[in-house]
Amino acid sequence: MYGSETKPVEFVGSSYEDLRRFPKAVRRVLGLELRKVQVGEPPADFKPMPIVGKGVYELRVRLDGAWWLMYVAKFEDAV
Repeated sequence: MYGSETKPVEFVGSSYEDLRRFPKAVRRVLGLELRKVQVGEPPADFKPMPIVGKGVYELRVRLDGAWWLMYVAKFEDAV
C-alpha cells in the first residue's frame, strides 16, 4: 500500500477522450475504482493483463453491458 499518498492518473494517447465517450454512470464507477488504485487499494473487479504488458491490469465494470479500462499501477509517480 502507498499509505495516504495519492498517485495522479496520467492518460496516454487518446485514452482520456475514449473514456469520455463512456456513459456517465460507467465513468463514475470507473472513476471510483481508479481512485482505489491511486491510494493503493485493489479495485472491485480486475485482472492482470501480462499479454498487454508487465504491470498492466484490466478494470472491469458491468453496468449497462460490460466496460473495460486498462491501467498500469507499477509506476511510483502515477497510475
